[in-house]
Amino acid sequence: MSIRTIIEINHDHLHALKWDQGWWENLLARLGSAHYNADLNEANENGRSIDAGHGVRIVLQRFHDTAVSVKTDYAEVKL
Repeated sequence: MSIRTIIEINHDHLHALKWDQGWWENLLARLGSAHYNADLNEANENGRSIDAGHGVRIVLQRFHDTAVSVKTDYAEVKL
């Protein structure tokens, strides 16, 4: 089953994260499991995201058959 995940990466941290492959591997492993599910669902209900560390925030995670709209200060994106 497919999972749609939206993450936000702080540009100031992006350069350092390019070289930290172990951190990315751990993040992807946790995203593929139920590690963040309960906390992320609760955060999304309250209109928040989860801070994954190193300037990365998990904004949203849904199964592939769910329609999602993400609003920012600048645009609304429908996925």
